[in-house]
Amino acid sequence: MQNHCTIKSSLLDRGYPEVFLDHTSYSAIKSIYEKPYLEFEGANIVLYNEETGAFTDYEIQANGIMPQGQIPTADLSLTWSVSKNSTGSEYFVMYSYEWLNLPFWRWQDPIGVSWDSTKFEMKDDTFYKVDMYDGFYSTDPEYEEFYGAIKSEEYGYAKGFNSGVTWYADLVGYLGITAIALYGHGEFTLTKLATTSGSTTLYGHYVSSESL
Repeated sequence: MQNHCTIKSSLLDRGYPEVFLDHTSYSAIKSIYEKPYLEFEGANIVLYNEETGAFTDYEIQANGIMPQGQIPTADLSLTWSVSKNSTGSEYFVMYSYEWLNLPFWRWQDPIGVSWDSTKFEMKDDTFYKVDMYDGFYSTDPEYEEFYGAIKSEEYGYAKGFNSGVTWYADLVGYLGITAIALYGHGEFTLTKLATTSGSTTLYGHYVSSESL
């Protein structure tokens, strides 16, 4: 597995803010790292606290500046980001999740991202999602840690619309291993329609089975 520090250092040099990298899953930042033509365009961090049921939202501008204030600890970190393709009018969109306190109930949590269909459309065959986990096997006297194991990955989504796409976070359960981290992301490319101008707002959604 590519060294996390190496990836982070490289993306910092490419203009990706540290606060974004600190709150985005390894699978997501590795995908950005592997696409050297991407440039940071903006991001949004959403933190979820299970005890209060509250979501806290932080916006990061293209210049990397975000409102002052200490980002609190939370149970779930959700980050969507937009990177511009330096060679044209395409935008690489990523929606990442990372459970900081692992949920007891682990099912398939629905995720969705939506946009203004009068200005953008999703490029064919660009969608990809992956769900990963770190953990260990423990069978006395053996103990083995592992990192970056894939629970599920697909190049297709659950549902697609002119203005959005949905898929599922497939969280690993309790069979034979002890998970210590659950994380993953979905990614796709938006193309700006030639007949339109201006910007759009992206909306991300994650529905946890813990809150149902």
